[in-house]
Amino acid sequence: MKKSISAAKAALLIGIMILFVGAVSLSRAEISTYAAGLGTALAGSGTGLAGVGTGLAGSGTGLAAPSTSGALHVEGAKLMGSDGRPVQLRGISTHGIAWFPDYINEAAFRQFRTEWGANVVRLAMYTAEYGGYSSGGDKMQLKNLVRSGVRYATAQDLYVIIDWHILSDGDPNTHKEDAKAFFAEMSKEFAANNNVLYEICNEPNGGTIWQQIKSYANEVIPVIRANDKDAVIIVGTPNWSQYVDQAAADPITGYDNIMYALHFYAATHKDDLRAKMVRAIQKGLPVFVTEYGICDASGNGGIDEASANQWINTMNQYGVSYVAWNLSNKAETSAIIQSGSTKKNGFTDSDLSASGKWLRAMLMNGAGAAGSVNGAADALGVGQSSGPLTSGGQNGVNGSSANGVQNGVRGPITNGSQNAADDSNGSNSGNTIKDSFASGGQSSTNVSPENSGQNTGSSSAGSTSAGDSQVIQSGSIRITATVVNRWTSGGKAYTHYTMKMENTSGSPVNQWTVTIPFTGNFRLTDSWNGDYTVSGRALTVTSKSYNGKIPAGGSVSDVGFIVAGAEIADGT
Repeated sequence: MKKSISAAKAALLIGIMILFVGAVSLSRAEISTYAAGLGTALAGSGTGLAGVGTGLAGSGTGLAAPSTSGALHVEGAKLMGSDGRPVQLRGISTHGIAWFPDYINEAAFRQFRTEWGANVVRLAMYTAEYGGYSSGGDKMQLKNLVRSGVRYATAQDLYVIIDWHILSDGDPNTHKEDAKAFFAEMSKEFAANNNVLYEICNEPNGGTIWQQIKSYANEVIPVIRANDKDAVIIVGTPNWSQYVDQAAADPITGYDNIMYALHFYAATHKDDLRAKMVRAIQKGLPVFVTEYGICDASGNGGIDEASANQWINTMNQYGVSYVAWNLSNKAETSAIIQSGSTKKNGFTDSDLSASGKWLRAMLMNGAGAAGSVNGAADALGVGQSSGPLTSGGQNGVNGSSANGVQNGVRGPITNGSQNAADDSNGSNSGNTIKDSFASGGQSSTNVSPENSGQNTGSSSAGSTSAGDSQVIQSGSIRITATVVNRWTSGGKAYTHYTMKMENTSGSPVNQWTVTIPFTGNFRLTDSWNGDYTVSGRALTVTSKSYNGKIPAGGSVSDVGFIVAGAEIADGT
């Protein structure tokens, strides 16, 4: 045994020497791929070998930066520097800049660059949520925050993504004229910068199909190109930027340096979506993961580091750039700062959430080191995830936080709803600011993958319509199920429900299980904030660990699902 371990260590050292000696002639992607293979071959010699491939990603040329890699461009499926070498960007996205403006500061950006090893920041500017650019927000203030973010990123030798963060608006065409005016102004102002990328529609959703997105892009891209002929432009894809396969089948033509967004949340999105990304890349589609998290797609559920590390390994293998959600102290799992921390820079270990600690370790040392933060499986992806998805779906996304603060019903937040006020200090007590659509960067009104690209957005299917509610008593729990949206796809009727669970007993409950009857056969295509089981014409939902406790007379919201086929039956 000692001899085999010694031999493995020797082989590892030789492999590392080869990597560094050959760094001048190997591309970053080639180094990463070689190292990943070496790590796999030697996996038996100890967990210290985990993550060799990702730990050395970027070796040879050093971390890509505007000062060394210059203005970026796209060749085939790869992001390239002006020196003709592949570039991988890895960094952090802000939360909504209207709500957490103080995190846009040069000291924070400097720390992410010099201490964490990030080389890109993303400035997320919401469009339709409370205080959004197109929903009553202070446009001048928001543009000035973007300007400040670009200025700080430039000073710290970082690339920066200006993100038109559509979410509750669903279809980017909703505020197309605002988008065109905004990008005309920004691209003119930053035309001379070599570090600015433009993300023109964060997460199209709610039945928006690729043809609608493509039509929007074909109007916005020329506006940017009128001022900046070469800047990289990132286009969102259907279903909260998951259906990159549709873009691969029908890419935008007539323009260079176009990339396509894919978003994932590691505890929800696993092999299926990862395989979809790889297939799109293999078809030649340049993919950029402009948003991801290591928790579930609600942004506030459990963390799955093993799945996250598998994603990191795959993205490193294919040279895909990735940006983590989110820089804030919001009381949700995806926030990288502890909710109790008031710091806006100079973050120490005690200021970081579990997501923040993982992110810092991953950026500094590769996924192998990150995997050790909370005892995750090895970074080469051989460890198992925390468990199968009980809903049977891989594309499940949540439209709300699990705090029970927001009701998760789609539609813009109004001025008086749920205390959704602009917090000028950038802090969050856990029941303010964040609308139900922004809790994890993703929401739910999606169709199943096998029926992607056919959603008409119709609300005529079935006998119920958006806003209709049904009340069902299941034991001591009264369920109010509200229809968020209805549509038809491929001849099938889909319904998106959000639920409120009320404890009608005189005693608190520590866990709840409810059974919901349906009018006929149905198929569960998506679900969140519960464990779901289908049996005949009934759906059983059991609470998660974080939302099982309901005091007497209290309630829990933000539980929901999407079904194809029958509707919920009336009954008490």
